[in-house]
Formats: sequence, C-alpha cells, structure tokens
Amino acid sequence: MHYAIPFGLAVGFSVIAQKFDKIVCISFLTTSAYATYTVAFFGVPGLQQFYTSISQVYLIQMVKEYQNKNIKGISDIYKSLVSKTYSFTIPALMIVTLYAKKIVVFLFTDKYSDSVPLFRVYLVSFLIVMLGSGLILRAMDKTKYTFISYLLSSIVTIPSTYFLIKYFNIWGAMCGSLVSIILPKIFMFFKEIRLVNSNIIKFFPWKKFTIISLISTISIIPFLLVEYFFTYGIVITILLVIVYLFFVSVLELKFEVFVVDSSLVKSKLNDVVLRIKPW
Repeated sequence: MHYAIPFGLAVGFSVIAQKFDKIVCISFLTTSAYATYTVAFFGVPGLQQFYTSISQVYLIQMVKEYQNKNIKGISDIYKSLVSKTYSFTIPALMIVTLYAKKIVVFLFTDKYSDSVPLFRVYLVSFLIVMLGSGLILRAMDKTKYTFISYLLSSIVTIPSTYFLIKYFNIWGAMCGSLVSIILPKIFMFFKEIRLVNSNIIKFFPWKKFTIISLISTISIIPFLLVEYFFTYGIVITILLVIVYLFFVSVLELKFEVFVVDSSLVKSKLNDVVLRIKPW
C-alpha cells in the first residue's frame, strides 16, 4: 500500500494538472481557437507507446538491481534506457517538426494550419518525457517522492496556468501545459540523482545524446533543402520520412547508439541472407 497509494495519488495529480489547461480554455478561448489548441496535442503516434513498452522491461531490471543493493547497476540501466529512447525520439521529433504542417493539414485539413506552431512547441516536451523521470523512484520503492513532486508542481502550475490563459490566451495555455508536464519531472530528477549518488553530469549519457543529436541534425539538412525548394504531396513526404529514419538508423548502428545493439541486427541480417540464399 505504501507503494500503490502515493503512486496512484501522483497519477491523479498528474491528470488534473495536465488537463487543467483544457478546462480553463473552455472559458477563455473561442470554439475555433480551442479546436486549434487541442489539435496541437496530437503528438507523435507510436512514440509514447514504444517508450512505455521498453521502459517496463528496464524497470524490472532496475528493481532486481535494487534488491541486490546495486545502486550503480540502477544508474547504468537507466543510462542504457534513455540512450535507447533518445535514439528514436530525437530523429522522430526532428522529422515530424519539419513536416508538421503537411501532417496537420493531411489529418485535420487546412482549417487547423494555425495549430502548427503550437504543435511544434508541444513536441519539445517529449524530450523531457522520454527521459523516464520517476522510473528510478518506482524501482527503489520511493513513490512518495513521485506524489510530492506532482503535488508541489500542481500548487505552482494550476494557478499560473489560469492566469497565463486569461492574459495570453492560446499561447499562455501552451506555456501552462508545458510547465505542468516538465516541472514535476524536474523535481523527480533531482531526487533520483541523489538516490543513485550521482550528479547532473554523470546521471545522463551526454556523449550518446550528443552523437544522436549530431547524426539527426546533419542527416536532416538535405530534407530541409528539399522541403524549401520543392513542392510535393503527402505520399512523397511519407517516403522521405522513411528514407530519413532509415539513414539515421544506419548511422546510429555504425556509431553504436541505435535502440537495438548492432551485433543483434547483424545476426538477424545474416539469418535473412541465409534463408534467401540459393541452395
């Protein structure tokens, strides 16, 4: 119960804080502005689901290390997790940001094109979400700190979101939403860093983050040029997204920062080659 109750309360506060902006928007925004605002939260389909799946596997490993009183092991597993999540998060966010207008128009029509800047800003929150704050707290049976983080952040975000929306309308709502998402995670990070006897420099795998960011940024330059100089439809856009993600994946494999180990990929490719090779 000492694990489940604080965690359940934390989830409750999280839902309230992250939905509060939508509730207040009903009072201050017009119907069309509210529709534009809600479209901005479309996100990246599949990204959160993939993160949830992989994080649960790593959470179990962290629990085992905690039971063995191996604090360094927990830290190492966490670094492995976030480096893998960032290997697909950063390139996915970059390519979606580039083609944000095409995506929004294709899914929601031209009527909602005003939501594109908001959509791009909202995507930034995924960089924090994918860092998996709270996983170490759950693994070490410290969910009361998860609850405290959401409680303290709610005290700040709920009134501030109200005034941001009242005086700055749709952009105030987006700012309030981002703060409600990010602030409790920052609180949890500081606690987790202390629990594993680390610091902000050692806690995150900065070297791998840098490599992934460089690969994603350099790889997207040709696609930026194509987007600037040419006009094309959604089918070509989808093909370009596939090409970009494939190219980034190959480079990440080469530099050993891909979500799957290069040795495993090579093994699977060899199996495929052996199956299709003429006897």
